[in-house]
Amino acid sequence: MSKKGKNVTKQLTFCALLTAMSIILARLIIPMPNESTRFSIEAVPIFLAGMLFGPIPGALVGFAEDFIGCLFSPYGYNPIFCIPPILYGLCGGLFRPMLKPRRIDWVQKGLFNLIPINRRKIVVCILLSIATLGIYQIYWLYLLVKNTRAIQKDESSCTGEMLCLILVPFYSLFWWFTKGKIVKDKFAEHGYSATGSEIAYLILGIFGLSIVSMAIMQNDFNSLSTQPIQQSAKKTAVWRIALAFLPAIVIGSILIQSGTLAYVYGGDAKEAFFYVKLTERSIQFAITYVLDVLVVYLLARSPVFAKVGLR
Repeated sequence: MSKKGKNVTKQLTFCALLTAMSIILARLIIPMPNESTRFSIEAVPIFLAGMLFGPIPGALVGFAEDFIGCLFSPYGYNPIFCIPPILYGLCGGLFRPMLKPRRIDWVQKGLFNLIPINRRKIVVCILLSIATLGIYQIYWLYLLVKNTRAIQKDESSCTGEMLCLILVPFYSLFWWFTKGKIVKDKFAEHGYSATGSEIAYLILGIFGLSIVSMAIMQNDFNSLSTQPIQQSAKKTAVWRIALAFLPAIVIGSILIQSGTLAYVYGGDAKEAFFYVKLTERSIQFAITYVLDVLVVYLLARSPVFAKVGLR
């Protein structure tokens, strides 16, 4: 068998194992108090499938887990409910570049040592953006625009670009996709590694999570060093795992699932039922969110993936 065929077989085998693990964690270990609530870490194997093999395998593992798992449930199968597990696999794959542990070899490489890069503390920027109702976020975006121009050696004014970002509908989606690719390519060209990708930025923008994209891009610019650094091992940071889980948790497990439950079980009081489920699931997934992130973080720090040949 060729090397490519062996890799495909390995991926299929591990995806099948991760699907089985998710089914067991969801339905055969953790009790379900009712048809819409269960506390489990079933999302972890689905997320790992995307993180290890990419968004399509991750999404397929999420779909298979929900479809096969319903055979063990007394509530039957409803295709609408398969969206959240698919999202977990997609997010694990789309955020894969920023989740894979890598080695640092950042030394003085010419271009970036001669460019004034605007570095900012990400937590402070987020808090100021919230406190000023988005006003500081516009200034922060302006600094990121200047950074993207700086690495291209573009010294022209960015006033027009900022006006388009603020006033032109959907231009921001185009901007995040194109600039995300430029930043990634420029970093690679000069020996650096960018954690963000144009696809991840586009997905975050579609769901209105541009502030998450800003945090990721700012982290990339903050990582640029003007001093030689010796090569050393780098582990996956817990905040990166938390960011990767966030869209699936908020959009899939809380918003979409609450709406779907209200539509299916709400009867004549769908709106009230939606708000009740929204509150319940926000509390439920605040707990499971912490557990999911912690489990993936501990697995990423352990040698388990390397030992089974997945790194």
